[in-house]
Amino acid sequence: MAGNVLVIGGTSGLGYELAKLFAETSPVIVTGRAAPLVLDSRLEFRRLELDSGSEDTHSILNFVQRLPRIDTLVIAAGYAQFGGVNRLQNMDIMKMFTVGLIAPVLFIRELLHHQRQLPNYMQITSTSQWTPRPNEPVYAAAKAGIGMFAESIAGDPNVGRVMVAGPSGMKTAFWNGLNTDTSQFLEPSEVAAAMYNDWSTISNYEFRQIAILRNPLRVEVRKQT
Repeated sequence: MAGNVLVIGGTSGLGYELAKLFAETSPVIVTGRAAPLVLDSRLEFRRLELDSGSEDTHSILNFVQRLPRIDTLVIAAGYAQFGGVNRLQNMDIMKMFTVGLIAPVLFIRELLHHQRQLPNYMQITSTSQWTPRPNEPVYAAAKAGIGMFAESIAGDPNVGRVMVAGPSGMKTAFWNGLNTDTSQFLEPSEVAAAMYNDWSTISNYEFRQIAILRNPLRVEVRKQT
């Protein structure tokens, strides 16, 4: 069902856990700035940086041209950013929009130019896509933007089924260096299992949007067409 899988941001956290699940039945390529310290032998690593500059698409174009046909694209790249908009520098804002919105859009455009069709697309966002918080204005905007992009291209005849999955807070490196109590947060492996189970067992949709919530862990359908 999954065919050849590409997980962008698949070298750590949720992306890595999803990659391992897909690898049980499919060949999987993962990307990131660097390979994980311990790379699952079933995964192929290819280096890709999304924040090298949104005005220069050569790195994305060159990367895409070296890919095999991709049947399932998972975009899980992202990082934390906190602070009111008046406290963020221009480079902070541009980097967040580049990694969270511009680079994924450019990547999908080049992939469709390269292979014409994309049968499956899973976009990882966050509950911040739906719940704005004063200390996450640009982060929330990027997540909401890429979620809307994913819903929009679900109507493209060259794109198959599209899922947007927004998890609650997880115990990942996302929170490193922050004074945040993550004891009640979700385990990435549990979130990945919930997403993968939903993706692999429910297929009669063009677009599906889910939230993965905690206490207790559960999947909530936000929208489906």
